[in-house]
Amino acid sequence: MIRFFLLLWVMMPIWMSTSPAHAADYTYSPKGCDFKMTFPEEPGIGQSCDPDNPQLCHQVRVYNKFFALNSGLRITASCGKAEPGMLNKYSGKIMEYTLSAMAKNYVDAKTAKVAFTDLGTAKEAVLMGGKKESDGTESVYMAVMMIGAHSVLSTQGEVTGVDNPEADKLFAHIMKSVAQVTPADAKSDNKNNTETGKDTTPPAAPQDKKH
Repeated sequence: MIRFFLLLWVMMPIWMSTSPAHAADYTYSPKGCDFKMTFPEEPGIGQSCDPDNPQLCHQVRVYNKFFALNSGLRITASCGKAEPGMLNKYSGKIMEYTLSAMAKNYVDAKTAKVAFTDLGTAKEAVLMGGKKESDGTESVYMAVMMIGAHSVLSTQGEVTGVDNPEADKLFAHIMKSVAQVTPADAKSDNKNNTETGKDTTPPAAPQDKKH
């Protein structure tokens, strides 16, 4: 089962298995962001709101893809300025708690798997889980939070509907693309459609289950 494989894969360090960008891909990495992630095409612009405070919303990038047999995926991403000293202040437990709050409407707590790694120049927390939907299908959810010296990247995604290898493969490809920006990226001159506009949005807050 590809979805079971994803649950095992998430426990491996993402930075060791990042997916390379292709010429037609769109790299999300706003100016000043320490991180990047790759989408098959430019994602749209949406809004994420705190379910406990619906008036607290901010802008996010949104990628939706639908497949046959009622299968689909949705991934949101945002990268905002880090608070002074945030890299040192945020421990693994704090980051894991933040991801758990984001995931509470998407996963059965019994299935949640969390991993944390201190990279020295950045910290990363990953959560993946799933749950049975009312129609009997299984959904898989994943969230990643990365904190750097200057910024915070937060992304969360969900693949739903009937098991579809194409949907699962694309979901894994996008989520595995999350990585730190390198000096080579800064010199790439946007050859791979890299986003360079300033993104002042804060990292993604817990999102309402309603899409």
